[in-house]
Amino acid sequence: MGNEMAKRDGFRERNTAERGLGCGVRPSSGAMGYKDSQSQRDCKRQDTVATTPLGLRALRCIYPGLLAARNPGFRCSTPLGLPQAIRAGLVGLLLAILCFSGCAGYKLGPVNGVAAGEKSVQITPFTNKTLEPRLGDAVTTQMRKELQRDGTYKLATHDDGDIIVSGVITHYTRHELTLVPHDLVTVRDYRVTLTAHVTARERGSGKILVDQPVSGFTLLRVGTDLTSSERQALPLLAADLAKHATALLTEGAW
Repeated sequence: MGNEMAKRDGFRERNTAERGLGCGVRPSSGAMGYKDSQSQRDCKRQDTVATTPLGLRALRCIYPGLLAARNPGFRCSTPLGLPQAIRAGLVGLLLAILCFSGCAGYKLGPVNGVAAGEKSVQITPFTNKTLEPRLGDAVTTQMRKELQRDGTYKLATHDDGDIIVSGVITHYTRHELTLVPHDLVTVRDYRVTLTAHVTARERGSGKILVDQPVSGFTLLRVGTDLTSSERQALPLLAADLAKHATALLTEGAW
């Protein structure tokens, strides 16, 4: 009778110890000591922090190994088995493939198949067919600056370029954006648009590479004088048009 009572008391003690551990940690043998209590606190703390399903799954796969390393006398009820390890490896491989495939469409240098500096471009002065003055010189200057900045083609300065670029400025328009507060007549901001028909052809073969209209725009804040404000905004307007025209040359596949 005494042996049976001792067995029942030991069984109740083991059940109490198992219920006291928060994440399914069971003692392997002997009485619980300092390491046992520390392991219980670690498990409970991890259960509190990892409240999301993803965090819980990660703890179930990772934490048993850490706990076993700290306290060899204990084992968690959800060890990292071979199927879980395989799934974790496949997930990591899939994430790596997705990261690298996102950059697969990018490449360095010119994208039209021409080596940088292999060909030269000659910019002839643009013709201005609008009533707005100084547009032709501004666009011609910005076209040369943009080609030099891009670096795909060399800028020919002695009328010997492989590609000849010319253009005709056809439209200069202002669109009202905002009005002066408490004034329904006076405009405060304009959107200014400049359009030119750009043509590029090869000197040797006469092949037309670009033949289409190109536009650029900028925002204009009207000050005390509209003419002065437009004069100050003209370099920005011409630079935007030159950037779009240069992109047609450098990104096209001839």
